Amino acid sequence: MLMAKKINFLLPRSYISNIIMVNKELDNANEILGKAISSDEQIDKETFYRPSKVSQNYLRENFGEKTDCPSFFQQYIVPEYEVRVYYLLGNILSLKIFSKIQYTDIRDVSKQHLSIEFFSIPSIISSKIIRYCKFLNISYCSFDFIYRNGSYYLIDITPNGSWRFYDTNDIITDWMANILINHEY
Repeated sequence: MLMAKKINFLLPRSYISNIIMVNKELDNANEILGKAISSDEQIDKETFYRPSKVSQNYLRENFGEKTDCPSFFQQYIVPEYEVRVYYLLGNILSLKIFSKIQYTDIRDVSKQHLSIEFFSIPSIISSKIIRYCKFLNISYCSFDFIYRNGSYYLIDITPNGSWRFYDTNDIITDWMANILINHEY
């Protein structure tokens, strides 16, 4: 996220630590989202840590305690909708995702409560995504945004982001296959 900040993506206030603390970045945040920094959200053999809301009170009551792995604490923004963007070899495909129910992590919402449609993200966002991937020499990556009050907040970057959950009729898979088949190596 540090590189994303340098490229001027709009980011929710956040901090990373393995020690629970009250942080000035999140002092005025009504709700805070905690995420383990782990590729599969598995902290140890028995513990999985899905993104969850934590309160300022929780942070104060557990101040100074260590977590099992570094965690990313981020201001929770209630979305009007979410956007998932796939970047592959200079190409961009974006999805607008609406939920009919409230949620903390959109991956926990069943498909029957989601409305997913393809759409074009603003060119300023796509140019930042391309710049980010080219600077880091990334061929494939997914980006998650929250749209709220006319702004796109970047909330997650995943260099191995999955697409199957959102892929109705293999449209995303076909898009990726066509790029890979036709790309000049």
